[in-house]
Amino acid sequence: MEFIDIPEIGRNFRHFHRVLLSDADPEGRLRIDGVSRILHDAATLDNQSAPLDDKGLWVIRSIDVKIHCYPRYLEEVEAVTACTGTGRAWAERRTDLLVGKSVAIAARATWINTSLSTGLPARLPAGFETVFGPSARGRTIRPALRMKVPAEEPAVELTFPIRYGDQDVVGHVNNAIYAAALEEASRSASLPGLGHAHSYSIEFVSAAQYPGCLNISLWDGERALTAAMYQSGTLAAIAKIRY
Repeated sequence: MEFIDIPEIGRNFRHFHRVLLSDADPEGRLRIDGVSRILHDAATLDNQSAPLDDKGLWVIRSIDVKIHCYPRYLEEVEAVTACTGTGRAWAERRTDLLVGKSVAIAARATWINTSLSTGLPARLPAGFETVFGPSARGRTIRPALRMKVPAEEPAVELTFPIRYGDQDVVGHVNNAIYAAALEEASRSASLPGLGHAHSYSIEFVSAAQYPGCLNISLWDGERALTAAMYQSGTLAAIAKIRY
């Protein structure tokens, strides 16, 4: 899991968020769907404030998260984010979530720019390299998926319903919902909860749809939990929690 430092050159963006009741679990820990929302908000606000006429239509391909400690209820979180790599139709975003001056959570995400009319990958918007390229420093990335579904039978299988409100304004099931499903699955299966994790990764394979549900298969490996999320037999996402 290669995490490069957020560069001091080029554009970076800061966003402040306070952990409130809708973000925290009963013990006061920031849930990972709350982590996803903070990361997504920082990315959206950075992109919307950028001096670009075409903001693009970005969908997330994968995310890797390192957890040093979870922010807690009522703590203020500062998200610092920057572009750290580009490709033909995709870019990497590195984000640190700080509590005080310490990095509580570090994230690396690959986002793909898509065509509004076709939904297929589209070249980076005009001017993107001028605005976001200096912080990427010429670093090229690829959006390849790395995780595979285990061959053996899963230890646990369960279902997570998709609600109407789980869709976002572009008609996608928001990436935070997959994190919420992973949070719930790890708890419902009586396996080590995400509060004990030191990192997790989610790769988004195909878009889940409303109405419907995610059928989740879990494999409990050595110091790791693998989760495959299916809809109507099609793999929607795969995730790994590491302890």
